[in-house]
Amino acid sequence: MNSLPNLLCKMVEFLQKQSLILSKNLRDGRINSAFNEDEIFNLLYAHFRINRPNMRDWFDFSFEENENFYPVNIKITNLSTDNLNCKLGIYYALTGKLPHFDNEIRWANFFSTIKENLAENSQDYYFLIINKNDTKDIFATSLKCLNELTPNGNNLPFQANWAKNRILVHRNFSQAKAFILGTMGQSFALRARAYDEFVSNFPEFKVN
Repeated sequence: MNSLPNLLCKMVEFLQKQSLILSKNLRDGRINSAFNEDEIFNLLYAHFRINRPNMRDWFDFSFEENENFYPVNIKITNLSTDNLNCKLGIYYALTGKLPHFDNEIRWANFFSTIKENLAENSQDYYFLIINKNDTKDIFATSLKCLNELTPNGNNLPFQANWAKNRILVHRNFSQAKAFILGTMGQSFALRARAYDEFVSNFPEFKVN
């Protein structure tokens, strides 16, 4: 059964006690969120022993606790639905191994790499969620413990609505594997269905 590491819980408590003021310098909310993530990282870095990521790392920061490695993704959000397009975090949660590839890996290679390395483990991919409309509203969760994932054929492999994922769901490895891969499969089924519907209307453009 997975639960949140103590240090991550302390970070949540620390941030909840701060009077966070997030920058809103640009019209593009996505760019503002990137600046905000840097602001949160710098605040945490000044008070906790966390690791600064390399430029192309698949997490916003990491730390070690009881000889375990914990990768964390910061999400500055209005608690709506976000894309979770992190193949490397998924791989780490399902295999317990650090990925040796980047996020641009082809889906076919990604699937085969997971299949080859799939093994019961206690590792996970963590999220630090900050409500940009109420900066006292902060919580943490993890991929294996999300209450629900949303399949989406246009935004692979899936999405998460943070407002519906405040409560941790503790799963054993078999349950977590079925939860993650099952939702991923639903997303690809939706993608394939769109192609089938296209071909049914335009059979002359079917790809051979």
